[in-house]
Amino acid sequence: MDVRAEQAARTRERILDAALESYRERGIGSTSLQAVARRAHVSAATILNHFGSSSSTSRLAIWI
Repeated sequence: MDVRAEQAARTRERILDAALESYRERGIGSTSLQAVARRAHVSAATILNHFGSSSSTSRLAIWI
């Protein structure tokens, strides 16, 4: 795996970890994309880039 692919994989994992923590604390319906982004230290656009164009965080739940 090249450096860029490894970095993307680490970012994806950080996003998933942040989403899971937020879901546990607030529930899926009360977790915003921006909250996950803040917790993962990425932009909301980065999350959309990795997981699709939906602004709903429920899409992330499918990956967890």
